[in-house]
Amino acid sequence: MEFSEPTRAEGVNQSYACRILRLSLLAPSIVTTILNGRLDSDVMLKQLMKPLPVRWEEQIVMLKLGDRS
Repeated sequence: MEFSEPTRAEGVNQSYACRILRLSLLAPSIVTTILNGRLDSDVMLKQLMKPLPVRWEEQIVMLKLGDRS
């Protein structure tokens, strides 16, 4: 089964699915911060959709979450 098969079956654009799938690679502390509602207004889905580093520490720095996560 190709990646595009499930996206077609669900009526989801493959490009969108790829961008959302990347969110599964977020650092656990970032996910916790999001779920606890402790984000500043400058950290939004728009920022999370940009390419993020693979290393969790670099993600935290890039999103400026330092002491909040």
